[in-house]
Amino acid sequence: MVVYTDGSKGKEETTAGAGCVEYWGTKRTKIFCGHTELPNQEVFDVEARAALLGLKAALTDSTAQFSTNLYICLDNLEAVQQLQGPPTGSSQLVFRRFQAVAQTWPCCPRAPGVQPGRVQVKWVPGHTGIEGNEEADKEAKLGCHAPQELSPTPASIAAAKRAARRVHWQAFTQYWSDKAPKRYKDLGIGLEKCPPELPLPHSAALLLAARHSHGDFAEYHERFEHDEALLRCSCGHRKEPSHFYYCCDGRKAAAHP
Repeated sequence: MVVYTDGSKGKEETTAGAGCVEYWGTKRTKIFCGHTELPNQEVFDVEARAALLGLKAALTDSTAQFSTNLYICLDNLEAVQQLQGPPTGSSQLVFRRFQAVAQTWPCCPRAPGVQPGRVQVKWVPGHTGIEGNEEADKEAKLGCHAPQELSPTPASIAAAKRAARRVHWQAFTQYWSDKAPKRYKDLGIGLEKCPPELPLPHSAALLLAARHSHGDFAEYHERFEHDEALLRCSCGHRKEPSHFYYCCDGRKAAAHP
């Protein structure tokens, strides 16, 4: 018996879905497919729950009596490793539950002549046309929008971390909109804007110098009485901290005000 499992979650969705599909025999007869919605979970968490869902379904299926080994196949390598070894991080309880239930597979009633086997967890490449994996992916996507059958569970560690990062980013975005330096606002530099000049080390240094106003600027030279300093750029404009952003002789980023 072969069980394919998968988990899914959209970028803007708050719930995730777990799905599984089971096949039996050399003709790969589909004997079961199912999905469930799981709020407060990330994809890694629902991968574990999908494996547990598929395992439980296999144990209760009538074809289990004719099966030796049970193969659980999924495309998340980290989940595969934790299903077989000591779990760490998120959803540890689910991984341990899977391992405990897997131990009961050899004890299932078997038809005469059928030897008991064991549960084997296998990694398969995702989105490569493997029928079972593609079907499990469809079931997982259906699970994202399915009616909630189980009572909401506490947020997993992975989901809690994502929520914390989101709240932190929202708070920092609000802080930046209120407290950003005037020069940054004048240049239109926001948190999500990355001018093409910034990846360049030289331009990054110019931006840093403009921020603290210590550099080859007219005001800086006048303050410290640098009599031999040139106060105007080669383009003719006065050397202001933000001038590099507009300089027509350099890498022009915007029209000069």
